[in-house]
Amino acid sequence: MIRFHSARHPRFIVVTALLVSFGLLGCGGSKDAKTGTVKGTVTVDGKPANAGTVGFKGSDGLTVSGSIQKDGTYQAVNVPAGEVQVTVTGPTGAAAKTLPDPTGGDTGGGTPIPIPPNYAKTETSNLKTTVKGGTTNTYDIPLTK
Repeated sequence: MIRFHSARHPRFIVVTALLVSFGLLGCGGSKDAKTGTVKGTVTVDGKPANAGTVGFKGSDGLTVSGSIQKDGTYQAVNVPAGEVQVTVTGPTGAAAKTLPDPTGGDTGGGTPIPIPPNYAKTETSNLKTTVKGGTTNTYDIPLTK
């Protein structure tokens, strides 16, 4: 009869640990490959948009969005991989009149640059991009009035 003691066979322990690790990584990696991060800058007639939202609609019909920052940059995470339709909307309501004061005061942060309304719907924006899963994609969005 052959006795096998793992304490006497450290290679067995190392090999088993590696196989388990690769198995776990393989399971988690496929989910990441189904989505990606998209970042970029939104401009309107060459000027950075300073408020609003960028939306990415995947083939499954779900939309993931990211907020446009004061410098025109945005970032959206967990965007579906593959071709997506893109929308850009400006702020609405009170936010459409005055941006918040970046210092936290009540003096206001300026006036938002208007986003042309045709970019708010997938049917009229004509914006599309392809997202690679498991990575960060750059997609700059130059809009015109």
